[in-house]
Amino acid sequence: MFYLILAVSTIVFVRGITTLFFLLRSLSWLKAANTESLKSIIEDKPQVHILIPALREQKRIIDTIKYFQKHILIEDNVDLIIVTTQREFEKKFSGLSTNQLVKNFIAENNCSNISIIDSPHQTGIKAHQLNYALDQIDDDSFITVYDADSRPHPRTFEAFYSELAKNPKAKVFQQSAVFFNNFKSLKSSFLRSSAILQSRWTLAHELPRLFRQSFGEGKFIKKYAYAHVVGHGLFIDINVLKSVGGFPAQTITEDLFLGYLLRASGHSIYPLPLLESSDAPTTVKSLWGQKYVWFFGPLKMITYLKYVLKNTRKLKVFDLSVPWIMTVQGMISATAWLVSGPFIFLLLASPLLTQNITMVLFAWLAVFTYGPLQFFITLIYYQKLLAYAGTVSPNPK
Repeated sequence: MFYLILAVSTIVFVRGITTLFFLLRSLSWLKAANTESLKSIIEDKPQVHILIPALREQKRIIDTIKYFQKHILIEDNVDLIIVTTQREFEKKFSGLSTNQLVKNFIAENNCSNISIIDSPHQTGIKAHQLNYALDQIDDDSFITVYDADSRPHPRTFEAFYSELAKNPKAKVFQQSAVFFNNFKSLKSSFLRSSAILQSRWTLAHELPRLFRQSFGEGKFIKKYAYAHVVGHGLFIDINVLKSVGGFPAQTITEDLFLGYLLRASGHSIYPLPLLESSDAPTTVKSLWGQKYVWFFGPLKMITYLKYVLKNTRKLKVFDLSVPWIMTVQGMISATAWLVSGPFIFLLLASPLLTQNITMVLFAWLAVFTYGPLQFFITLIYYQKLLAYAGTVSPNPK
Protein backbone atom coordinates (compact mmCIF):
# COMPACT_ATOMS: atom_id res chain seq x y z
CA MET A 1 0.00 0.00 0.00
CA PHE A 2 2.91 2.34 0.75
CA TYR A 3 4.21 2.13 -2.81
CA LEU A 4 0.73 2.59 -4.27
CA ILE A 5 0.25 5.78 -2.26
CA LEU A 6 3.73 6.93 -3.26
CA ALA A 7 3.01 6.36 -6.96
CA VAL A 8 -0.37 8.09 -6.84
CA SER A 9 1.03 10.98 -4.78
CA THR A 10 3.80 11.50 -7.32
CA ILE A 11 1.36 11.50 -10.24
CA VAL A 12 -1.00 13.96 -8.54
CA PHE A 13 1.87 16.19 -7.38
CA VAL A 14 3.43 16.39 -10.84
CA ARG A 15 0.01 17.04 -12.31
CA GLY A 16 -0.57 19.75 -9.73
CA ILE A 17 2.75 21.48 -10.41
CA THR A 18 2.28 21.47 -14.19
CA THR A 19 -1.30 22.77 -14.08
CA LEU A 20 -0.23 25.39 -11.50
CA PHE A 21 2.43 26.58 -13.94
CA PHE A 22 -0.14 26.71 -16.75
CA LEU A 23 -2.60 28.63 -14.56
CA LEU A 24 0.00 31.23 -13.56
CA ARG A 25 1.12 31.57 -17.19
CA SER A 26 -2.46 32.25 -18.28
CA LEU A 27 -2.86 34.90 -15.58
CA SER A 28 0.43 36.50 -16.63
CA TRP A 29 -0.63 36.51 -20.30
CA LEU A 30 -3.99 38.06 -19.48
CA LYS A 31 -2.37 40.74 -17.31
CA ALA A 32 0.12 41.67 -20.02
CA ALA A 33 -2.55 41.68 -22.73
CA ASN A 34 -4.87 43.86 -20.66
CA THR A 35 -2.22 46.44 -19.79
CA GLU A 36 -1.28 46.94 -23.44
CA SER A 37 -3.35 49.00 -25.83
CA LEU A 38 -5.14 47.03 -28.54
CA LYS A 39 -3.88 48.53 -31.75
CA SER A 40 -5.74 47.34 -34.78
CA ILE A 41 -3.94 48.00 -38.05
CA ILE A 42 -6.32 45.95 -40.15
CA GLU A 43 -7.61 47.96 -43.11
CA ASP A 44 -10.50 45.88 -44.41
CA LYS A 45 -12.53 44.63 -41.50
CA PRO A 46 -14.42 41.46 -42.41
CA GLN A 47 -18.16 41.16 -42.13
CA VAL A 48 -19.02 39.41 -38.86
CA HIS A 49 -22.34 37.74 -38.06
CA ILE A 50 -22.94 37.09 -34.36
CA LEU A 51 -25.12 34.01 -33.90
CA ILE A 52 -26.95 33.43 -30.62
CA PRO A 53 -28.89 30.12 -30.56
CA ALA A 54 -31.90 30.45 -28.27
CA LEU A 55 -34.14 27.69 -26.94
CA ARG A 56 -36.75 28.74 -24.34
CA GLU A 57 -34.73 31.82 -23.41
CA GLN A 58 -37.64 34.15 -22.74
CA LYS A 59 -36.27 35.28 -19.38
CA ARG A 60 -32.91 36.55 -20.56
CA ILE A 61 -32.76 36.96 -24.34
CA ILE A 62 -33.89 40.60 -24.35
CA ASP A 63 -31.30 41.59 -21.73
CA THR A 64 -28.67 39.83 -23.82
CA ILE A 65 -29.71 41.69 -26.97
CA LYS A 66 -29.57 44.99 -25.09
CA TYR A 67 -26.07 44.17 -23.85
CA PHE A 68 -24.86 43.43 -27.38
CA GLN A 69 -26.57 46.58 -28.66
CA LYS A 70 -24.79 48.72 -26.12
CA HIS A 71 -21.33 47.18 -26.14
CA ILE A 72 -20.76 45.08 -29.26
CA LEU A 73 -22.92 46.28 -32.17
CA ILE A 74 -20.97 49.48 -32.67
CA GLU A 75 -19.28 48.47 -35.94
CA ASP A 76 -20.98 48.82 -39.33
CA ASN A 77 -19.66 45.42 -40.38
CA VAL A 78 -21.18 43.54 -37.40
CA ASP A 79 -24.72 42.28 -37.08
CA LEU A 80 -26.58 40.08 -34.60
CA ILE A 81 -28.69 37.05 -35.55
CA ILE A 82 -30.88 35.35 -32.96
CA VAL A 83 -31.39 31.72 -33.99
CA THR A 84 -34.61 30.33 -32.54
CA THR A 85 -36.07 26.89 -33.16
CA GLN A 86 -39.39 25.08 -33.40
CA ARG A 87 -38.03 22.68 -30.77
CA GLU A 88 -39.24 25.28 -28.30
CA PHE A 89 -42.78 24.00 -28.72
CA GLU A 90 -41.86 20.48 -27.57
CA LYS A 91 -42.78 21.65 -24.08
CA LYS A 92 -45.72 23.75 -23.03
CA PHE A 93 -45.06 27.25 -21.75
CA SER A 94 -47.05 30.36 -20.95
CA GLY A 95 -46.61 33.71 -22.66
CA LEU A 96 -44.79 34.53 -25.88
CA SER A 97 -42.18 32.31 -27.49
CA THR A 98 -38.54 33.40 -27.71
CA ASN A 99 -39.03 33.98 -31.42
CA GLN A 100 -42.03 36.28 -30.91
CA LEU A 101 -40.33 38.22 -28.12
CA VAL A 102 -37.33 38.92 -30.34
CA LYS A 103 -39.52 39.85 -33.31
CA ASN A 104 -41.44 42.31 -31.15
CA PHE A 105 -38.23 43.84 -29.81
CA ILE A 106 -36.79 44.30 -33.32
CA ALA A 107 -40.01 45.92 -34.56
CA GLU A 108 -40.44 48.20 -31.55
CA ASN A 109 -36.84 49.41 -31.60
CA ASN A 110 -36.30 49.53 -35.38
CA CYS A 111 -33.14 47.40 -35.12
CA SER A 112 -31.52 47.36 -38.54
CA ASN A 113 -28.51 45.31 -37.44
CA ILE A 114 -30.47 42.62 -35.59
CA SER A 115 -32.37 39.82 -37.31
CA ILE A 116 -33.90 36.47 -36.48
CA ILE A 117 -33.70 33.04 -38.08
CA ASP A 118 -36.11 30.34 -36.96
CA SER A 119 -35.03 26.75 -37.48
CA PRO A 120 -37.96 24.56 -38.58
CA HIS A 121 -36.44 21.44 -37.02
CA GLN A 122 -38.59 20.10 -34.20
CA THR A 123 -35.87 17.73 -32.99
CA GLY A 124 -32.09 17.81 -32.76
CA ILE A 125 -29.50 19.75 -30.82
CA LYS A 126 -27.90 23.19 -30.90
CA ALA A 127 -25.66 22.15 -33.79
CA HIS A 128 -28.72 21.58 -36.03
CA GLN A 129 -29.99 25.01 -35.06
CA LEU A 130 -26.70 26.70 -35.93
CA ASN A 131 -26.23 24.76 -39.16
CA TYR A 132 -29.65 25.85 -40.38
CA ALA A 133 -28.64 29.48 -39.78
CA LEU A 134 -25.30 28.80 -41.47
CA ASP A 135 -27.12 27.67 -44.61
CA GLN A 136 -28.89 31.04 -44.78
CA ILE A 137 -25.61 32.98 -44.88
CA ASP A 138 -23.98 33.08 -48.31
CA ASP A 139 -21.32 35.77 -47.97
CA ASP A 140 -17.59 35.48 -47.24
CA SER A 141 -17.54 36.47 -43.60
CA PHE A 142 -16.65 35.48 -40.10
CA ILE A 143 -19.28 34.22 -37.74
CA THR A 144 -19.04 34.26 -33.98
CA VAL A 145 -21.23 32.26 -31.63
CA TYR A 146 -22.43 33.27 -28.17
CA ASP A 147 -25.01 31.89 -25.77
CA ALA A 148 -28.06 33.63 -24.37
CA ASP A 149 -26.18 34.20 -21.10
CA SER A 150 -22.97 35.47 -22.75
CA ARG A 151 -21.46 38.81 -21.79
CA PRO A 152 -18.30 39.24 -23.90
CA HIS A 153 -15.85 41.99 -23.00
CA PRO A 154 -17.02 45.30 -24.55
CA ARG A 155 -13.71 45.54 -26.42
CA THR A 156 -13.91 42.01 -27.80
CA PHE A 157 -13.95 43.12 -31.43
CA GLU A 158 -10.94 45.35 -30.88
CA ALA A 159 -9.10 42.26 -29.65
CA PHE A 160 -10.35 40.26 -32.63
CA TYR A 161 -9.18 42.84 -35.16
CA SER A 162 -5.85 43.20 -33.35
CA GLU A 163 -5.20 39.46 -33.42
CA LEU A 164 -6.34 39.24 -37.05
CA ALA A 165 -3.86 42.00 -37.92
CA LYS A 166 -1.07 40.02 -36.21
CA ASN A 167 -2.12 36.77 -37.90
CA PRO A 168 -3.77 37.74 -41.22
CA LYS A 169 -3.93 34.12 -42.41
CA ALA A 170 -5.68 32.92 -39.26
CA LYS A 171 -9.20 31.59 -39.69
CA VAL A 172 -10.20 30.59 -36.15
CA PHE A 173 -10.14 32.56 -32.90
CA GLN A 174 -11.46 31.64 -29.47
CA GLN A 175 -12.51 33.89 -26.63
CA SER A 176 -12.38 31.98 -23.36
CA ALA A 177 -14.71 32.56 -20.44
CA VAL A 178 -14.78 32.84 -16.70
CA PHE A 179 -18.00 31.81 -15.03
CA PHE A 180 -18.69 34.65 -12.65
CA ASN A 181 -21.58 36.41 -14.40
CA ASN A 182 -24.12 35.09 -11.87
CA PHE A 183 -21.63 34.28 -9.10
CA LYS A 184 -23.18 36.42 -6.37
CA SER A 185 -26.68 35.07 -7.03
CA LEU A 186 -25.68 31.40 -6.71
CA LYS A 187 -27.51 29.97 -3.73
CA SER A 188 -24.89 27.70 -2.20
CA SER A 189 -21.17 27.61 -1.47
CA PHE A 190 -20.99 24.38 -3.44
CA LEU A 191 -22.24 26.05 -6.62
CA ARG A 192 -19.98 29.07 -6.11
CA SER A 193 -17.02 26.75 -5.59
CA SER A 194 -17.92 24.96 -8.82
CA ALA A 195 -17.94 28.31 -10.65
CA ILE A 196 -14.43 29.02 -9.36
CA LEU A 197 -13.20 25.56 -10.40
CA GLN A 198 -14.81 25.96 -13.81
CA SER A 199 -12.96 29.26 -14.26
CA ARG A 200 -9.78 27.56 -13.03
CA TRP A 201 -10.25 25.02 -15.85
CA THR A 202 -10.14 27.88 -18.37
CA LEU A 203 -6.86 29.13 -16.92
CA ALA A 204 -5.11 25.80 -16.28
CA HIS A 205 -6.25 23.80 -19.31
CA GLU A 206 -8.18 25.66 -22.02
CA LEU A 207 -5.93 28.69 -22.53
CA PRO A 208 -2.66 26.69 -22.33
CA ARG A 209 -3.93 24.34 -25.03
CA LEU A 210 -4.68 27.33 -27.23
CA PHE A 211 -1.22 28.78 -26.53
CA ARG A 212 0.62 25.60 -27.52
CA GLN A 213 -0.84 25.18 -30.99
CA SER A 214 -1.12 28.86 -31.96
CA PHE A 215 2.01 30.69 -30.83
CA GLY A 216 3.81 27.92 -28.96
CA GLU A 217 7.43 27.10 -29.56
CA GLY A 218 8.39 24.33 -31.93
CA LYS A 219 6.83 23.16 -35.18
CA PHE A 220 6.06 19.71 -33.76
CA ILE A 221 4.00 21.11 -30.87
CA LYS A 222 2.17 23.58 -33.09
CA LYS A 223 1.30 20.83 -35.53
CA TYR A 224 0.23 18.07 -33.16
CA ALA A 225 -1.01 19.81 -30.00
CA TYR A 226 -4.72 19.31 -29.49
CA ALA A 227 -6.99 22.22 -28.67
CA HIS A 228 -10.73 22.56 -28.64
CA VAL A 229 -13.08 25.38 -29.44
CA VAL A 230 -15.99 26.33 -27.21
CA GLY A 231 -19.64 26.77 -28.11
CA HIS A 232 -19.47 30.44 -27.13
CA GLY A 233 -16.83 33.04 -27.98
CA LEU A 234 -15.85 31.25 -31.21
CA PHE A 235 -14.82 33.40 -34.19
CA ILE A 236 -14.41 31.40 -37.40
CA ASP A 237 -14.23 32.03 -41.12
CA ILE A 238 -17.54 30.81 -42.53
CA ASN A 239 -15.89 29.04 -45.47
CA VAL A 240 -13.57 27.12 -43.13
CA LEU A 241 -16.55 26.13 -40.98
CA LYS A 242 -18.47 24.92 -44.01
CA SER A 243 -15.42 23.01 -45.31
CA VAL A 244 -15.49 20.76 -42.23
CA GLY A 245 -19.25 20.23 -42.52
CA GLY A 246 -20.46 22.96 -40.20
CA PHE A 247 -21.10 22.31 -36.53
CA PRO A 248 -20.87 18.55 -35.86
CA ALA A 249 -24.24 17.12 -34.87
CA GLN A 250 -23.08 13.53 -34.35
CA THR A 251 -22.13 13.93 -30.67
CA ILE A 252 -23.33 15.83 -27.60
CA THR A 253 -20.16 17.94 -27.55
CA GLU A 254 -20.12 19.66 -30.92
CA ASP A 255 -17.40 22.10 -29.79
CA LEU A 256 -14.86 19.37 -28.89
CA PHE A 257 -15.54 17.59 -32.17
CA LEU A 258 -15.28 20.83 -34.15
CA GLY A 259 -11.95 21.66 -32.52
CA TYR A 260 -10.71 18.18 -33.43
CA LEU A 261 -11.78 18.61 -37.06
CA LEU A 262 -10.17 22.03 -37.33
CA ARG A 263 -6.89 20.87 -35.85
CA ALA A 264 -6.86 17.71 -38.01
CA SER A 265 -7.36 19.98 -41.05
CA GLY A 266 -4.32 22.06 -40.09
CA HIS A 267 -6.00 25.12 -38.62
CA SER A 268 -4.63 26.82 -35.53
CA ILE A 269 -7.03 28.29 -32.96
CA TYR A 270 -5.85 31.67 -31.70
CA PRO A 271 -6.88 32.89 -28.23
CA LEU A 272 -8.33 36.36 -27.74
CA PRO A 273 -6.79 38.22 -24.77
CA LEU A 274 -10.13 39.53 -23.45
CA LEU A 275 -12.49 37.18 -21.64
CA GLU A 276 -16.20 36.55 -21.66
CA SER A 277 -18.24 36.49 -18.47
CA SER A 278 -20.69 33.57 -18.51
CA ASP A 279 -23.18 32.03 -16.10
CA ALA A 280 -22.29 29.06 -13.95
CA PRO A 281 -24.89 26.29 -13.36
CA THR A 282 -27.51 27.42 -10.87
CA THR A 283 -28.57 23.99 -9.58
CA VAL A 284 -26.80 20.77 -8.68
CA LYS A 285 -28.83 19.00 -11.38
CA SER A 286 -27.69 21.38 -14.12
CA LEU A 287 -24.11 21.15 -12.82
CA TRP A 288 -24.28 17.36 -13.03
CA GLY A 289 -25.59 17.57 -16.59
CA GLN A 290 -22.71 19.87 -17.54
CA LYS A 291 -20.07 17.56 -16.05
CA TYR A 292 -21.70 14.59 -17.77
CA VAL A 293 -21.33 16.26 -21.17
CA TRP A 294 -17.80 17.43 -20.45
CA PHE A 295 -16.68 13.98 -19.39
CA PHE A 296 -18.11 12.01 -22.29
CA GLY A 297 -16.80 14.48 -24.88
CA PRO A 298 -13.15 13.40 -24.53
CA LEU A 299 -14.22 9.75 -24.39
CA LYS A 300 -15.58 10.17 -27.93
CA MET A 301 -12.09 10.67 -29.38
CA ILE A 302 -12.24 7.30 -31.16
CA THR A 303 -15.50 8.38 -32.78
CA TYR A 304 -13.86 11.61 -33.95
CA LEU A 305 -10.91 9.68 -35.36
CA LYS A 306 -13.14 7.25 -37.27
CA TYR A 307 -15.02 10.15 -38.84
CA VAL A 308 -11.81 11.84 -39.97
CA LEU A 309 -10.41 8.61 -41.42
CA LYS A 310 -13.59 8.14 -43.48
CA ASN A 311 -13.62 11.74 -44.73
CA THR A 312 -9.98 12.66 -45.26
CA ARG A 313 -10.52 14.15 -48.73
CA LYS A 314 -13.61 16.10 -47.76
CA LEU A 315 -11.86 17.52 -44.68
CA LYS A 316 -8.55 18.02 -46.52
CA VAL A 317 -6.60 16.09 -43.92
CA PHE A 318 -3.22 15.58 -45.55
CA ASP A 319 -1.31 14.08 -42.62
CA LEU A 320 -3.12 11.28 -40.78
CA SER A 321 -0.54 11.28 -38.00
CA VAL A 322 -2.18 14.47 -36.68
CA PRO A 323 -5.60 13.00 -35.79
CA TRP A 324 -3.95 9.84 -34.44
CA ILE A 325 -1.71 11.78 -32.07
CA MET A 326 -4.56 14.09 -31.03
CA THR A 327 -6.69 11.04 -30.27
CA VAL A 328 -4.01 9.73 -27.93
CA GLN A 329 -3.86 13.12 -26.18
CA GLY A 330 -7.62 13.16 -25.79
CA MET A 331 -7.77 9.64 -24.36
CA ILE A 332 -5.02 10.44 -21.87
CA SER A 333 -7.00 13.50 -20.79
CA ALA A 334 -10.19 11.45 -20.43
CA THR A 335 -8.38 8.79 -18.42
CA ALA A 336 -6.85 11.42 -16.13
CA TRP A 337 -10.31 12.85 -15.50
CA LEU A 338 -11.69 9.37 -14.84
CA VAL A 339 -9.09 8.43 -12.23
CA SER A 340 -8.60 11.83 -10.57
CA GLY A 341 -11.52 11.33 -8.17
CA PRO A 342 -10.40 7.91 -6.87
CA PHE A 343 -6.78 9.14 -6.69
CA ILE A 344 -7.73 12.15 -4.54
CA PHE A 345 -9.90 9.99 -2.28
CA LEU A 346 -7.03 7.53 -1.82
CA LEU A 347 -4.59 10.29 -0.86
CA LEU A 348 -6.99 11.94 1.56
CA ALA A 349 -7.52 8.55 3.22
CA SER A 350 -3.76 7.83 3.38
CA PRO A 351 -3.57 8.16 7.23
CA LEU A 352 -5.85 5.10 7.40
CA LEU A 353 -3.66 3.15 4.99
CA THR A 354 -0.11 3.86 6.14
CA GLN A 355 1.61 4.85 9.35
CA ASN A 356 4.44 6.63 7.53
CA ILE A 357 3.87 10.29 8.44
CA THR A 358 6.22 11.52 5.70
CA MET A 359 4.17 9.65 3.11
CA VAL A 360 0.92 11.07 4.49
CA LEU A 361 2.28 14.62 4.36
CA PHE A 362 3.45 14.13 0.77
CA ALA A 363 0.03 12.74 -0.19
CA TRP A 364 -1.73 15.74 1.32
CA LEU A 365 0.75 18.16 -0.26
CA ALA A 366 -0.02 16.62 -3.65
CA VAL A 367 -3.76 17.08 -3.09
CA PHE A 368 -3.25 20.67 -1.89
CA THR A 369 -1.12 21.57 -4.93
CA TYR A 370 -3.55 20.00 -7.37
CA GLY A 371 -6.78 21.35 -5.90
CA PRO A 372 -7.06 23.86 -3.03
CA LEU A 373 -3.99 25.93 -3.98
CA GLN A 374 -5.23 26.55 -7.53
CA PHE A 375 -8.76 27.08 -6.25
CA PHE A 376 -7.62 29.86 -3.91
CA ILE A 377 -5.37 31.47 -6.53
CA THR A 378 -8.37 31.68 -8.88
CA LEU A 379 -10.49 33.06 -6.05
CA ILE A 380 -7.85 35.67 -5.19
CA TYR A 381 -7.87 36.78 -8.83
CA TYR A 382 -11.68 37.00 -8.88
CA GLN A 383 -11.81 40.80 -9.29
CA LYS A 384 -9.03 40.87 -11.87
CA LEU A 385 -10.66 38.12 -13.90
CA LEU A 386 -13.88 40.13 -13.89
CA ALA A 387 -11.86 43.09 -15.12
CA TYR A 388 -10.34 40.97 -17.89
CA ALA A 389 -13.94 40.12 -18.85
CA GLY A 390 -14.84 43.83 -18.86
CA THR A 391 -17.44 43.69 -16.10
CA VAL A 392 -15.74 45.86 -13.44
CA SER A 393 -13.06 48.48 -13.21
CA PRO A 394 -9.53 47.03 -13.48
CA ASN A 395 -8.75 48.57 -10.09
CA PRO A 396 -11.94 48.30 -8.03
CA LYS A 397 -12.01 50.23 -4.77
